[in-house]
Amino acid sequence: MSGTVGPPKRAPRKQVRCLFSLWLPDGNSSGTGRPIKLVGFTRDMSETGLALIVPSLNLGHAKLPEANRPLRVALSFATKTVEMTTAFTRYKRLEARGAESGYLLGVRIIEMSAEDLALYQKVLRGQEI
Repeated sequence: MSGTVGPPKRAPRKQVRCLFSLWLPDGNSSGTGRPIKLVGFTRDMSETGLALIVPSLNLGHAKLPEANRPLRVALSFATKTVEMTTAFTRYKRLEARGAESGYLLGVRIIEMSAEDLALYQKVLRGQEI
């Protein structure tokens, strides 16, 4: 069974900082058969989306703003990883400020498994996973 997030809306955002990896689900591999991944950390998250900080907008030969394809995101928490399918919505270049340099990416959550959705909702309630 799959948990689907409803239409976009302004959901309350929770500041949660965790590592993540992002990739195109349909390929863009490095020649090894494994997808090229972009690694960064979250700034905040909500029921409907994520604010992600990435060092670059390039994912192999694809430029995220031009990819026009779903993006897979894996959020790494202390004991669990939560995976979801997202859609790129916007980006903004960040001024160089220590760890928060690069780009702020906005993504809308499209779909995740029921198990991952339950874990993600725990995080939004402030519980450790």
